[in-house]
Amino acid sequence: MTPALPTAIAPTYARTMTQPAEMPQYDPHWEYAYAKGIEAGTAKGARELWLAVVDQGDKKTQEIVKAAIDHILEDVENATDLAAVRLALAERAAGAQPIPAEQLWAELGLDDEDSGT
Repeated sequence: MTPALPTAIAPTYARTMTQPAEMPQYDPHWEYAYAKGIEAGTAKGARELWLAVVDQGDKKTQEIVKAAIDHILEDVENATDLAAVRLALAERAAGAQPIPAEQLWAELGLDDEDSGT
């Protein structure tokens, strides 16, 4: 048998357990900004870790830590890239027009030879 809830808690508990929570709406701009923040914080932490290992660690430890840092940074960069893709797809679905490649190359100071076409 389930024990009874105290009288003061029972109405609140019953109401919160029977009504669905309102889910926040997905926002790709927030996801991208969050991913960029995580990427920046991870890079800062990795830099601090590396500086400590360079000063204190032996070569074997440095190799292990360097490989771990590279792996972590790659994963975080991949997550940020995925967030950027989701943002671009959401903007396209909302009606944004893509930037023509020629315009992008001109803004970057590239010519057709540099662009690979």
